[in-house]
Amino acid sequence: MSNQATQPNTATATIEGRNSIGAFLKLFRISNTPTIITNVFVGASVAALMEPGSFPNITNVIVVSFGLVFIYIAGMATNDYFDQVVDAQERPTRPIPSRQISSNTALIVGVLFLLMGMTACAFVSIDTLPWVMLLSSSVLAYNILHLARFMGPLLMGMCRTLGLVVAAIALSPSHSPDWPILVFFALPLGICTFGISLVARNEMKRIDFAGEIIRTQKMGRIMIATALIGVGAIAPLGAIAMRLIDPMDDSMTLTYVVSLALACFAFFRGLTFITHPRAAHIGVMHWIAALSLMDAASLCILNQPILAYSAIGCFILTSMLQRRITGS
Repeated sequence: MSNQATQPNTATATIEGRNSIGAFLKLFRISNTPTIITNVFVGASVAALMEPGSFPNITNVIVVSFGLVFIYIAGMATNDYFDQVVDAQERPTRPIPSRQISSNTALIVGVLFLLMGMTACAFVSIDTLPWVMLLSSSVLAYNILHLARFMGPLLMGMCRTLGLVVAAIALSPSHSPDWPILVFFALPLGICTFGISLVARNEMKRIDFAGEIIRTQKMGRIMIATALIGVGAIAPLGAIAMRLIDPMDDSMTLTYVVSLALACFAFFRGLTFITHPRAAHIGVMHWIAALSLMDAASLCILNQPILAYSAIGCFILTSMLQRRITGS
């Protein structure tokens, strides 16, 4: 009798949150979007090298930022759509399995944001269209194949790399960036993201017949991911070593060291969570937030102090938002 009495209350609680703003923010994993904006900062700074002493039109920077954030949001919405069966078992509080948002709504919203994001980037430069189409295709391919052992993390790394490439192309004069320099910043970002995704795909839990959580994390993969992130962190220095750009001044060198020190702290703090199945997602969120610090380090190398400080601020903002809205 008591079970029957409580059932309506549970159903009502579920329905009350249907299609709420909070549910959509959770679906979009909006807490991670500052890391997309810092990617645009790096792309804009690479573009600025084409005309020393200048910087891309701020309106175009804002439009491209919105475009790439929209594509990110689309990726998150469609990710939950394709993951709804798994989420129903392992993450039942996600918006779709908890019935806060229907699967059809998530798919429609995801497609709309994808189209808006592509349009925004193409509006700034039609030359970005092939690249933004490749980015969008990679996003959808990741959502379909992200459980694949190698292909999923690889596609996620490609998405981050292509986002920076799109920003640099859209914001460069004549929409033709300095490709050797761009590679030194876009590829390491992809390597870092590949490492994070390698661990993130193992954050799900399995339950045995006794109801115990089986630890699925593989220490070998965690160490490989950590090494990849380390390589990605210092690789942009190659642009200075190859004399493609000028060395950092003293203030930028100090900010660079501080950015990497904070990134190391975030990564090692994340490791303390990642090795525990119940808290693995918290560790992954720390690593995602640290991507803004990696961008801050890149911006120091590119001698963009204001953007470097802004990227550090984006790390703080991401960390604060992740406390309210889960980013993994």
